[in-house]
Amino acid sequence: MRVRRTQGERSEETRNRILSAAIELMNKRGYAGFRVIEVMEIAGLSRGAQLHHFRTKDELISAALVRVFAIAKNEVQARVAKMRMNPSCSASDIVDFVIDDACQFFFSDNFKFALDMTLVGSRDLKVAQMARETISREAQPNEDVWIDILKETGLDDEFARDAICFLRSIVRGLMIRSLTMTGGNQQKRVITMARDMLLDRIATQQGKGERKAAC
Repeated sequence: MRVRRTQGERSEETRNRILSAAIELMNKRGYAGFRVIEVMEIAGLSRGAQLHHFRTKDELISAALVRVFAIAKNEVQARVAKMRMNPSCSASDIVDFVIDDACQFFFSDNFKFALDMTLVGSRDLKVAQMARETISREAQPNEDVWIDILKETGLDDEFARDAICFLRSIVRGLMIRSLTMTGGNQQKRVITMARDMLLDRIATQQGKGERKAAC
């Protein structure tokens, strides 16, 4: 027997189709080639359906950005769940998970979409400002997950925040550099260098914590 969907379920499916089509088109064409009418063609929906959910192009772009970070959040949660399966997970293991998460996100088409939105200031200052505010708001919770996990190893809040910022900044910078310069092997070496440097600092910090606790 076929289960009949509720109006709310149908509405949510329509919204998801529009957002998926918007992200697909943005990844393919960038902001300069983004046309709402083409989004609806990809989604197989009418213009009226779009206006019901997103009154303006800016609303649609903002919602698509939120969706990008929601996807990233789901991926973070999946990695955390995998990591939690190992009760003896070390600081080294956690750092490897953080690096993997950062590489998967920053080298994805979805991040390129987010980056493109922050760089449209010369064409549309309002959209650029909206994008920066959205990214600032939506990205932080995904970083906070890793910060909290590092703190579980005995690191203080400031150090954990700096550590996550350091790793993600390195990976993000390498991604941006890759837009104009090649160097796959160098990317791996630089990430390994950053990893080893951070692990040395973590060992030092944890050693300080143990000496302080013994006093």
